[in-house]
Amino acid sequence: MIVYENHEGKRITLNKRPYKLLNIDDLYDIDRDYTRKNGRITSLNNGTSEKSIEMDVLSRKDISWKDAYEEMQNIFSTDIFLQIPGKLYVGDYYLECFIYAILPKSINLTHPYVTCTLKIISDEFIWLKPTRHTYLSTDALPGSHHTKRYPYMYPFRYQARVGAGTLFNPVSFSSHFQMIFYGAIKNPVVVINDHVYGVDTEVSENEYLIIDYSSEHKREIKLHKRDGSIEGKFNERNRQSGVFTKIEPGKSSVQWSGNFTFDIILYEERSQPKWI
Repeated sequence: MIVYENHEGKRITLNKRPYKLLNIDDLYDIDRDYTRKNGRITSLNNGTSEKSIEMDVLSRKDISWKDAYEEMQNIFSTDIFLQIPGKLYVGDYYLECFIYAILPKSINLTHPYVTCTLKIISDEFIWLKPTRHTYLSTDALPGSHHTKRYPYMYPFRYQARVGAGTLFNPVSFSSHFQMIFYGAIKNPVVVINDHVYGVDTEVSENEYLIIDYSSEHKREIKLHKRDGSIEGKFNERNRQSGVFTKIEPGKSSVQWSGNFTFDIILYEERSQPKWI
């Protein structure tokens, strides 16, 4: 499936009637920018060029093509007005982007469809596939009262129960991530391969804290409170080790106090989505 989801979570399936994709070649093109110094290539990146796809908007028994076109335009426009990108999904991968233009051509109001071109722009054309790994509080695990104490030299070294697990990153390079701590917990700390990820703050019951390093453009720490408000916690981050450090490839050890549950979401990055 090829789906666009705006920042409000409203979704539109672009390859399902009343929408019919005609040409998505641009999504699979890789066109990198590069810099050269003294005749040698010094850097490569995916650049910020735009892409486009071509589609038909069709009439259906329950909706005219004009209404379907209007619905599509409203979903795209919400992101543009607030300047918050949406997500274009191709299979399991998504691209953070704006669909900033719809260009219809050869409009004939008597026809049951219209052909148009969608213009897409992104900070960087990197496709992401998130994979969630959940680590439960030892209170939630069978036999947790028998958990062995480990002599780790971290803030939880004196706890009677300590969490220990592993994390496998299947790609061949270090990955961006999100780390989500679920309350109640005070000053949560997770150690991955001896690297400390921690925030000096309190997370109450039914609240959660997110370290968001899902891309080079995201370096945020936010507390999502029970009343629906969001509070920035960037200045409360652990400054000694650096919480915005990518997670290494392969198998890593994961250690924490054991008295809270948290998720790690790893982001696989590609210059193009996998074929669907």
